[in-house]
Amino acid sequence: MKDSIIISILGVIQLFISLLYQIFILNIFGTSRVLDIYFASNTINFIIVAVSISVMNFAITPILIKYYKKNEKKKLEELFSSLFNILFMCFFLFGLFQYFFAPYILQLILPGFSIADLEIAIQLFRLQAFLSVINILSALLLAMHYTFNFLYRTIIFPLIAQVVQLLFVWIFYKQFGVFALMYGLIISQFITFVLFTFPFIKLYKFKIIFNSELKDASRKIFPLIISSSFSRSNILVDRFFASTLSAGSITLLQYGEKIIQIINEFINKGISLVSLRKFSLEHDNEKEFQRLFLKLYKTIIFIIVPTIFLIIFYLRDALNLVVLSKNLSSSDVDNIYLVSIAFMGIFIGGSLSSTITNAFFAKGLTKLIAKMNIILQILGIGLKIGLFYLIGFWGLPIAFSITSITRSFVLLILYTFYIYNYDKKLLFKYFIKLLFISFLAIFVSKYLIDSSIDLWMVRLFLGPLLFFVIFALLALKFEKDISIIIYNKLKFR
Repeated sequence: MKDSIIISILGVIQLFISLLYQIFILNIFGTSRVLDIYFASNTINFIIVAVSISVMNFAITPILIKYYKKNEKKKLEELFSSLFNILFMCFFLFGLFQYFFAPYILQLILPGFSIADLEIAIQLFRLQAFLSVINILSALLLAMHYTFNFLYRTIIFPLIAQVVQLLFVWIFYKQFGVFALMYGLIISQFITFVLFTFPFIKLYKFKIIFNSELKDASRKIFPLIISSSFSRSNILVDRFFASTLSAGSITLLQYGEKIIQIINEFINKGISLVSLRKFSLEHDNEKEFQRLFLKLYKTIIFIIVPTIFLIIFYLRDALNLVVLSKNLSSSDVDNIYLVSIAFMGIFIGGSLSSTITNAFFAKGLTKLIAKMNIILQILGIGLKIGLFYLIGFWGLPIAFSITSITRSFVLLILYTFYIYNYDKKLLFKYFIKLLFISFLAIFVSKYLIDSSIDLWMVRLFLGPLLFFVIFALLALKFEKDISIIIYNKLKFR
């Protein structure tokens, strides 16, 4: 719990810097075609970042922790060096492919862009061609940090890089325009890689050892890379269709998803990081593993249910705070809010999936997750295409949300068959109880605040505060489980 709290605090600072950066560039460029071009050119890199981090965290970390726990230092070093060198070669070749075939790739995924827009996108795309190498190696180094329990560094180092990125864009955006965003991204990711590298330079060897350990790790990593890449292909579908719509469509999708993802990371990052390591350490202890799963899953439910109410009722007013220039209109804010709500399923499904996914990876069931991701993604893409032709732009985020929530339910079912059985009614009743408590808290707080205060900025501050107080009191009265644990921790401090 202590590690989760500290990491969450550091994560809040990191997310705050990330949010400042997003607000900054949004006010510079607005929901314009310029940002559409940048986000479109960044699609491949965005997918690789997301895939590499998740794959290395979930697939390789439990393997590395196993050797670390048994104090098998030599095997750990050999596996780390071998994977580092193999991944470098594979993704360097991928970078060459991306650089030389950039025009054909972007023409394929951005059919609605004009020739002038494509030319700028191709330049930006080529600038980041070899960032995939840095991203995948940084993800491996991140897994090493988790293994050696350097959890704080996993937040602090990217935080430093983000601050440098923000400062660079702030200073040079007038000189370089949209290219300043790409230069800042390159600098940020390079700094993160360098900082992650320092603790493990002595462990690295310039060789590949083809042994059973490497074979076992490869069987878990590469199928998951392929399946996860495919599962992220929904972003390509979004870009494909949104490029044919009005200017700003890609930017709206980007910011709507980004806002929900930031909230998702804020809620889940500390718990997710710690839970993966704890599940891995309790791999063979069935009783403790199951107790840990139920406790963490109920904690996630306890957190996300009231957060959903806060997002729905207060996000619109909160978005008014990001309007710092004439490049953003009230209509833009309304659209960003609505798209964020349409992406709400990412927060719900992602939060419910994070803990249970860690349980699967700790058990080494990566192939099962890979197969599930592929099947759900095929269904999700079909749903997205169907909804786009049925209701247009809004079909893209709604389909994404439905797929994410469906994934969380499928994982719960698979957990019963492949790991341990659990009391499904208990979790369902717990969810309904938290839903009822949250509904009462939002009803009372909205009624008291809205009936007595006119200024939206005051309502924005007092409304969530009163909701939180009422929710906490009701939870302590009627929930008496996770709320008591949290209360006792805070009281002890």
